[in-house]
Amino acid sequence: MTQSRRFVESLLLKAGVTVNGPHPWDIQVKDDRFYDRVIRERSLGLGEAYMEGWWDCPRVDELICRILK
Repeated sequence: MTQSRRFVESLLLKAGVTVNGPHPWDIQVKDDRFYDRVIRERSLGLGEAYMEGWWDCPRVDELICRILK
């Protein structure tokens, strides 16, 4: 596991989001480049990675609510 991945996963866990977890608000990562991109580009990188199919989430609205709390 890369340092980038550990860092992003720890931030998401603080928001109650688990990478590849069972809840509808959990991010399902499809491309490991996601982690570096989120660190490098922050929220823009999160959105761009979503648009490029690097991750998915059944309830993106719930995910965003949890991240913004």
